[in-house]
This record gives sequence, C-alpha cells and structure tokens, in this order.
Amino acid sequence: MRLSVRCVSALIVTVLAWTLATAQVILRLDLPAQPLADSLRAVASQTNINILFDAPLVAGRRAPALKAQLTVEAALTRLLTGTGIKHEFLNESTVVLAPADSGSKGNLSDTQRRSL
Repeated sequence: MRLSVRCVSALIVTVLAWTLATAQVILRLDLPAQPLADSLRAVASQTNINILFDAPLVAGRRAPALKAQLTVEAALTRLLTGTGIKHEFLNESTVVLAPADSGSKGNLSDTQRRSL
C-alpha cells in the first residue's frame, strides 16, 4: 500500500511540475489585432496546447495585437484581459476558457458555500 501511495504522489508531483513548466515556456508572439478566437487558435498552434472554449463565449470579441515574448500564462492573460473570460490549465496540454463569473463559489465564505 505504501508503494502505491508513493507512486501516486510521485505521479502527481510530476504532472504538476510538467504543467508549471509548460506554462513557463517563453513564446515569441507576433499576433495582429484580430478576432479573439483567431488569437487563441494561434497561441494553441504555436504551443501545441489545446485551448478549449465555446464559440459563443468568444464570438464578437477582439484580441489586441500581441508582439512580445511571453509565457503561455501571460499570453492568455493579456488576450483575455477585459473580456470577462478566465482560463484554467487542466493539465500540461489543455487549457479551458469559461466566463470569469462561473465557479465563483471559490470567493464565497464557508457559511455561504454550506448553504448551496
């Protein structure tokens, strides 16, 4: 049993380290101002990361020009600033986008969470 717990713990640490390493890779981006969906696809293509989002979530939104050397985390933060959209790494190769107000239970007090 101890061996299994140690193996699982080691696997979790490895996955977390890989996720952090992926998010910390510096990218050289030169994206024009364009529809947000196009910028997200460009970042995904250049990084081999899956960026998952519902088309209606980004429809009609524009991304600013982005010419910089950034981490994936920083690039997504810049592209999504002011959109009301948040991003979350699910693993080393997958990011999911959602409305920033969804899942706001994390900002609730313990008493408020218990009442849900």
